Amino acid sequence: MACVCVNDEVIHGIPGKRKINPDDLVGIDVGLQLDGWCGDVATSLVVSDSNEKLRRDPVGLNRAKEAHALIADTRRVLQTALNMARPGVMWSSIGLEMERLTHQLGRGIITQYVGHGIGRQLHEPPKVPAYWSGFEGPDFCLQQGMVLAVEPILTVVPPRNQHSDPQKRPYKAQIKLNADGWTIQTADGQLACHEERVIVIHKTGARLLSGSLPGSSS
Repeated sequence: MACVCVNDEVIHGIPGKRKINPDDLVGIDVGLQLDGWCGDVATSLVVSDSNEKLRRDPVGLNRAKEAHALIADTRRVLQTALNMARPGVMWSSIGLEMERLTHQLGRGIITQYVGHGIGRQLHEPPKVPAYWSGFEGPDFCLQQGMVLAVEPILTVVPPRNQHSDPQKRPYKAQIKLNADGWTIQTADGQLACHEERVIVIHKTGARLLSGSLPGSSS
């Protein structure tokens, strides 16, 4: 199964006949099951135009630039988690570092949806948030053999909300339900980016099980 989200859509976008335009930010989230085991991966991209050199639409060009930057920042936050993950580390320390970096980058974060364990079922314990402040679930210690889906969802922050938290926590973006009864969107219409990878914890760190993470840096 696959969900497709465009621009301000966060998750659960329903594929259909709508037209995707140049400079749109498109997120693709794929879940599958093979031989009784589940996989889950999401990535985002910006749609290019074959006539891009001839296009002179400043609105579209600005949106594309903003979308590219948001994708790069989201991947950077995810890469930070992968760099820190190893046996004996409490997830809260990783969530706090993802939260700190998100604020430093000037991005908002979706807190209503979090990562998760994965195995025979698509969603298994524990919950794996890409932040920590205000999270009401239990903390857990990473152990060798754990398989987790880590998935930060970041947003563009409206100018009026930039750097508004004196405690240096990222802006927590609000969401709304689309009229289709399924797709989740940002309430303020800002761009959203979803990057998800499945990892396994081994004795010295974390190994990706679902694709690479292009263009990221720690």
